[in-house]
Amino acid sequence: MTRPGGVLAGSPYGADVLFLIRRLHADAGHGRRVASHAETLFAAAAPWIHAKELALGQLLERLVLAAWLHDVGKVVSLEQHHKHSRYILANSESTQHWNADLRADVGALCMVHRRAFRRKWRKKWLRDDPGLLQTAALLRVADALDRSHEPGITVAATMEDDALYVRAHGLRRDDADRLTARKADIFEQAFGRPLILIAEPAGSAARRDRPAASQRP
Repeated sequence: MTRPGGVLAGSPYGADVLFLIRRLHADAGHGRRVASHAETLFAAAAPWIHAKELALGQLLERLVLAAWLHDVGKVVSLEQHHKHSRYILANSESTQHWNADLRADVGALCMVHRRAFRRKWRKKWLRDDPGLLQTAALLRVADALDRSHEPGITVAATMEDDALYVRAHGLRRDDADRLTARKADIFEQAFGRPLILIAEPAGSAARRDRPAASQRP
């Protein structure tokens, strides 16, 4: 069983997360990698995040919990797993001791982690909270960075020229194209700045300069 790392390691909800993953046969490795990528993205984007109703630490906590649990609904249905993940978070005995807002927000992030983002979701699921919208945008990108569900992709993120540059070493070209076309669709809307993905093939030397093959959603 994958051990928690990063934010989850010190979270009072870590045991609940691992229990649900084990009980529902979710991919713990995928959850751990998505959470790691999400923490990397959050750290880089933190100066731009609107922490008003929720503090930065609360948004990060929600992001990490959703990163670990966004796929637990696959035990019910692959096609509609985002909906089932939200339902499980809302109704599982393991989460009933969570603060109601925390439980609802994590479930909402699970709900919106896939499919083309719909404007009505901002109010229906994300409470018209700009910080939650930004958190959802980061979760969608982090999930796409591990679309292959395989280890070996390393991610670095930096703020440069009023944009978020994400360098993903080992990310396959088709996964990079899917990320920019389908999963980064709300990033610029949420942050008011572009996300630029630089996908570096496995085996290539990481470059510190800006490659010409940048991708802008």
